[in-house]
Amino acid sequence: MKILQPAFYAREDTKTPLRCALWSVAANTVLSVALFFVLDHVGIALATALAAWLNAILLGAILWRRSLHRLDERFTHRLPRILVASVMMGVLIWAAQAGLAGWFDKGFGARLTALTILIGAGLAGFAAFALLLRAARASELKELLTRSKA
Repeated sequence: MKILQPAFYAREDTKTPLRCALWSVAANTVLSVALFFVLDHVGIALATALAAWLNAILLGAILWRRSLHRLDERFTHRLPRILVASVMMGVLIWAAQAGLAGWFDKGFGARLTALTILIGAGLAGFAAFALLLRAARASELKELLTRSKA
């Protein structure tokens, strides 16, 4: 949304992002209630993620339809590779979580350690897969990690 909304605001169109956000809130509410009974608290998290995707897709589709945004060649070349790297990262995290399953039944320290390992594995895995699949260059990943806030 941080990328797509400014395209509307720059054209003094504040109504369209608001309408998309309202549709997303409605979808989030309905999905949260529906998925809560199936997946408990995980259903609420899933509903929130799906609603965010809905908002992004709505904003992107409207920009596309109005010919205000087109994807450049670099993006269209890298997107499939990024998606594959993301799926591979998900598989890695799933496998690591299965290996650490016993840790989540223990005390706070063990759970925190397991979570830290999963996050680190996901970060390192995505970076490795992105480099392997040429979805990103090493210099780009280094810049992301070393960029100052100034």
